[in-house]
Amino acid sequence: MGGRPKIEECENGLVIDFTSSQYYKVLSWLLSRGASARPIEPPQLVEEWKKNIVKLYEKVQKLFPPSLSD
Repeated sequence: MGGRPKIEECENGLVIDFTSSQYYKVLSWLLSRGASARPIEPPQLVEEWKKNIVKLYEKVQKLFPPSLSD
């Protein structure tokens, strides 16, 4: 990830603002953080991240279906 990031504390954690030409590395990095990170922008990164999260959720549901007692 290139450039010097701007880091800002907020109520829910940190906002890290940076530029990068390595789209898939950024996406991979975000996904590797699990529930601890989410993109705010650009919109296409947010949508790609959401698609990956949904796919992961669906995969988990198939592997570990909720039981009736849950």
